[in-house]
Amino acid sequence: MSRNVAAKRKPRVAARPYDTDQGVVDVSALFEGLPDAPEPSLDPFLDAAAQSFALYGIAHSSVPDIAKQMGVSRATVYRRIGTVESAVRLLLARELNTILSEAATRLSSRSVGPGEVIDVLVWIAEYARDHGVLQTVLRSDAELIGPFLTQNFSAMVSRASESVRPLLSAAMDSELIARRDPAMIADWLARLLISIGLAPPEVELRRFFDQVVRPVLEPQAKARRVRT
Repeated sequence: MSRNVAAKRKPRVAARPYDTDQGVVDVSALFEGLPDAPEPSLDPFLDAAAQSFALYGIAHSSVPDIAKQMGVSRATVYRRIGTVESAVRLLLARELNTILSEAATRLSSRSVGPGEVIDVLVWIAEYARDHGVLQTVLRSDAELIGPFLTQNFSAMVSRASESVRPLLSAAMDSELIARRDPAMIADWLARLLISIGLAPPEVELRRFFDQVVRPVLEPQAKARRVRT
């Protein structure tokens, strides 16, 4: 499942090292602390769950709804993915791994400067904007968002920021982006992305990130040349 609700999960890509003048950062760090991606054999069940969630909302979906989408018995669904709550957790694990796999691919294939970071931020924000289940939850299951964020927001920020911090630190060491506290910048970017996923800006996404993020990441020498 990517932007289309029932689309198949992208295969998890092999991590590749991110090369800098200062050495190599293993992009596999992006996956540390994440739940494992569900087995591919579960994809049909998770796609059916996603379809059900997009149609009815999470709060109004049931295991029989998922079974109906697949054309199997509810006992089969219970045996393979468990309850609706379990299906939500498995879908979340699959989506997080999909997002970070794509981010790893994009960041490991070239030198990471402000433009490349913004490219990834735009892609993630667009992915969330076009995500059928997420948008249904925001429209129809808004009452779930508050409790979810109350219980999980800090963990989400921590997981995301810890994943990208090594890449930001390496880019700073190579003077590709401005030298700042990489932990603080990673934390800020994670919070910014989560808030945009819940409430996108009214302006075009790339313009937003160019105005808000680029000045923070632009190396100081280059920033001075641009101003003059």
